[in-house]
Amino acid sequence: MINDPHFTWLRQISTLVVEIDEALSRRSKAGQEEADRLTAQARETMRPRKEGTGFQARYYDALQESPDIVIVQCRIEQLLGI
Repeated sequence: MINDPHFTWLRQISTLVVEIDEALSRRSKAGQEEADRLTAQARETMRPRKEGTGFQARYYDALQESPDIVIVQCRIEQLLGI
C-alpha cells in the first residue's frame, strides 16, 4: 500500500507522523530545534488549500464535504496555534 498511487496523497502526513514518533522516542536525542521544525511542518501540512500539496488539496475537499471534519480542523488549529 505504501507505493500504491491511490494513497500517494497520504504520504506527506504519514511521514510527518513517523518523524514525530521518532522524535518522541526514548532513544531520540531530538531537542528544541527539532521540535520547532516538526511543529512548523505540522502547521504547514494541516493548512488545507485548494491548490496545495496532494494532502492539503484532498483535505480541503474533505472539509468542503463534511462538517465533522471542519470541527476536527478547528481543534487541530487550536492545538497547533494556527
